[in-house]
Amino acid sequence: MKNSRDDGNPVFVAYGISNRNFRRTGFTLVVLMTLFVSGCRKPQLSTGYGRASEESGSINGTRSFADLFRERGVKVNRFQEISPRLNKYQTIVWIPNETIPPEQKVIDALNKWANEGYQRKIVYVGRDYEANLDYLETLTSRPETQNNEELYRQIAEARIRPLDDSPSEMPGLVPTPKEDVPTECDWFRKVVQAEKKGKKLGGPFSKGINGSNANLQIRTLLEPKGTKKVLLTVDNQPFVFSKPIRGNANGEVIVVSNASFLLNFGLVNSENRKLAGKLIDHCNDYEAVAFLESGPFDVKVREKIEAHQPWGWVAMPPLKYVVPHIIVCGVLFSFIFLPIFGRPLRFKPKRNLNAPDESVHRFTSTTSFRSHIIAMARLLQRSESSTAAENKVRQFIEVHNKDSVSR
Repeated sequence: MKNSRDDGNPVFVAYGISNRNFRRTGFTLVVLMTLFVSGCRKPQLSTGYGRASEESGSINGTRSFADLFRERGVKVNRFQEISPRLNKYQTIVWIPNETIPPEQKVIDALNKWANEGYQRKIVYVGRDYEANLDYLETLTSRPETQNNEELYRQIAEARIRPLDDSPSEMPGLVPTPKEDVPTECDWFRKVVQAEKKGKKLGGPFSKGINGSNANLQIRTLLEPKGTKKVLLTVDNQPFVFSKPIRGNANGEVIVVSNASFLLNFGLVNSENRKLAGKLIDHCNDYEAVAFLESGPFDVKVREKIEAHQPWGWVAMPPLKYVVPHIIVCGVLFSFIFLPIFGRPLRFKPKRNLNAPDESVHRFTSTTSFRSHIIAMARLLQRSESSTAAENKVRQFIEVHNKDSVSR
């Protein structure tokens, strides 16, 4: 039967489900369905490029490269703009998320930074590699994923999907550069060629490295302009080189064609880790390194550092319209309720109900010496030791007599 106190749906009441229980049951079902649906979703592969943040687990991130610096006791900090804050660093590692060469104003700002110190180094890594395809292809060797259609679909998409702003359209073919896209700067010029995996290594960085086991992908090489020192060649082509900073012979810019041996996934390879260690050793910095992160647009250049104002948020709308009124109301409240106006009130002593003669000792005075003696006697009485009480009285008499003699 329908409960008289329950005005819910009779259908649910007939089955013993009240409105309250029905809402609770429905909420539980919604939560369980949400968890079930979210649990059935396949985890998304993190592919963000060039970030060295500690929470970044992307296969295209640079956290592992930054950790290699930290293992050598070097402090790593991240920046998103070129500003005077970089003046306390001797090395800048710039891995931009952009395939276009850096603008001239950015190069001028970095040259200015390098000229303000001694033996400062700039590490520039070209944007011409993503680990998506290599990672997916490694999964095909696992028995549990050999017949996974979704995996092969993602591999096909990775093969035909070019990088952002990249002139390449199909891997394995020499792409045609797009029109009106810069292909060179003061440091290098881009030379696009067929995509392949490098096998033969040369140069100072190649000592002790097994080139056939290293994973160095080549699609676009950065060809040096002007004076250079080749540090690593791949298949007899410069892959890592250094150039002196304009106006500073002691500083240098180190250009890496791509980050195939510097990204998180690339550093899984032991030979790639050795190459990354060679690059870190060449930087010769044992204090602090600045990781400059930018993209998909060029990095910002700031000439001055604005003074930090801790209360600047108060001047921002809508707080700047509300805070003055709150301050005025607070001042008025303080003047009205906090001060004591008029004559001071007379203190009313507390009534002593334990006094033997209530007519004489109606109230206990806080200034009477007799009250002080009574209070001391009660304290001595609590000690339950007559000897201790006598010692206290004798000590008081001695101190009182000494004060009398001194006067």
